[in-house]
Amino acid sequence: MRAVVSDRRGYEAITSGEISNQPELLTWSDFYPFGMVMPGRNGSAGDYRYGFQGQEMDDEIKGEGNSVNYKYRMHDPRIGRFFAVDPLAWKYPELTPYQFSSNCVIAMIELEGLESNTSGSGSLTPNEPVANTDFYNLPTPTDEANNTINQFANDRSRTSSVFPGITKLQFVTDLRAVVNDPSKLHQCNMSTDCGWTSIEYAWLSMDPEGFATFAISLYETGTASYNDFVIEADEGITDYGKVAQNGQGTFVDVVVAGSISYVEHWPNAYNPNSSDMMDMATTVEVWRVGDALGFSSTIYGMYIPGWIEGANTAENLVAGFKAYDTQIKNNNAQIILLTHYGSVNHYMVYSGGIQFTATGNVQFKAFDPSQGKIRTITLTATQFEKQTYQYIIFEKPPPQP
Repeated sequence: MRAVVSDRRGYEAITSGEISNQPELLTWSDFYPFGMVMPGRNGSAGDYRYGFQGQEMDDEIKGEGNSVNYKYRMHDPRIGRFFAVDPLAWKYPELTPYQFSSNCVIAMIELEGLESNTSGSGSLTPNEPVANTDFYNLPTPTDEANNTINQFANDRSRTSSVFPGITKLQFVTDLRAVVNDPSKLHQCNMSTDCGWTSIEYAWLSMDPEGFATFAISLYETGTASYNDFVIEADEGITDYGKVAQNGQGTFVDVVVAGSISYVEHWPNAYNPNSSDMMDMATTVEVWRVGDALGFSSTIYGMYIPGWIEGANTAENLVAGFKAYDTQIKNNNAQIILLTHYGSVNHYMVYSGGIQFTATGNVQFKAFDPSQGKIRTITLTATQFEKQTYQYIIFEKPPPQP
């Protein structure tokens, strides 16, 4: 049984003329499990247009209570099914895309035509938000990226002649893994790739769906574009793509970072047969790619015009990086570091949590492309100050109105 009582204060002029709190019953209904109104066991005092689970009814075509508007889809309670495919069908492969409330109509309620949720206590009133649900965080950029990957994976007509050394299964499996956890990226060539893999990590963190679309296009056709950054298929890319993956690193890194490496004039970086161990990309080149991708980017550090020797103390660097922790956590910014924390110059991506330890050391987390994971870095204040050569702050542009 569902009943709706108005809390509007009435006025009874026939009696004393005083304000009355006499309740007004607007509508009452008994329902079958999927929301069909029971004949003879319902009524309405006026033009009240909300029905099962507090959703708006559309009575014009199918009759009273036989079409319920769940925002994203219309529900027919007579058959217990939506008559449009679930927008989140890819998320629930075990269910028919037309199911209502996961077919659990006693324990669950339906969330706007997308997915079920535990009903809890009490009943819903019109337009009342459902408590304790993640529905209103809907679908995340990672969800959208996975949907794009699944569409490509399930289309048997789509494959790659540009990267014949990488099977579709290998590519899709890798792409799905790094979309859900960018730290699973792993550079393929220890000497040259850390800058490009760092770009991939920052890009995946800020726009996984855009990255997935770009990577799929590049794998499938050898051509891809994202804002002002364009890779066009030519004889060099095609020849390069035929190089077999050498067993070190991720297949996605071969496709995306390898192609970036090629167009940025480092053609041997992914050739396992090459003995040419070139210097890695410069910070300006990494910045240029990030800028073409559309991220607001600024370079800081030694050897950059405007750098003031001694001005960036460990204390200033720690405070500056810490100021971006919230943006990094919310995937709105990334900081790529050019470091000399070990025996060689190396790019990493700052992952937050920077602090001074009790002993005065600097400690923080960073994605290390050479290890394919986020690791904790601990340095003395002097090491941190002197060996953080340059860094690039990438910020995601605000959404277009």
